[in-house]
Amino acid sequence: MRIALHDITLSKWAFPLPESVRTWTDEEVYRVLGSPDVAPVSTVDGSEPGPHAPAEVVAPADMSGLAKALKESIVCIDVGDAVQLDEGPLQRHPTPGLDIWSFAFLIFNILSGYPLIEPFWANEQGVLRQMEILLAKPPGSFRSRLIDHDAILSAEAARNTQNWAKLERHLRGVGTRDESRASMYVDAGRLPILARLDTRLTEEDVQTWKTLLSKMLAYMPDERPDIDMVCAWLEKPGEITMSD
Repeated sequence: MRIALHDITLSKWAFPLPESVRTWTDEEVYRVLGSPDVAPVSTVDGSEPGPHAPAEVVAPADMSGLAKALKESIVCIDVGDAVQLDEGPLQRHPTPGLDIWSFAFLIFNILSGYPLIEPFWANEQGVLRQMEILLAKPPGSFRSRLIDHDAILSAEAARNTQNWAKLERHLRGVGTRDESRASMYVDAGRLPILARLDTRLTEEDVQTWKTLLSKMLAYMPDERPDIDMVCAWLEKPGEITMSD
């Protein structure tokens, strides 16, 4: 049986801590996370805080030290339908194939710390434009949905999509945004989740990941590998053959 989750986004997954972390003393916690950064409680109008207010406010901890203790396994902590998938502009219904598409974006986000397609500032046409540049010319049945097809877009797509060149550049860029003194609290939006700072993919790694992600990002859901094949590939990268 195959179940479509249709909500595979980065915020839905947690990285477990090893059992040893659960036995840390207060001193060990402070050594890893640092001393709490506290400040007095203040109100908007300057009045005294009420009797139920906390004694002080505490800033979020810098989690960069704790990241070293995370297990590589991940746990799905929330599955719902409150968000629109990155493939949403194509107006498809949830299917296992759609989950594979979302899983590809999740994998890249975990590798790099930033999304493969940036949806935050883009409207629907902007997302579709990024999709076409990344994934090559779509099948004719989708052309009517990609409205903004001027000569610049066609030239841009042709230049970037040959042999998945755009995806290769993204993979080669993994780690290049890291800074030696970066903070997980301040810079969390652009740092990798599991990889050490300044980690770079070798050219072999780039080609290996490109092979998997390009299959998972096929335009047609039925052309994407199923989750069993993806998991087998992740366990033995490069050893599993994915047919075109």
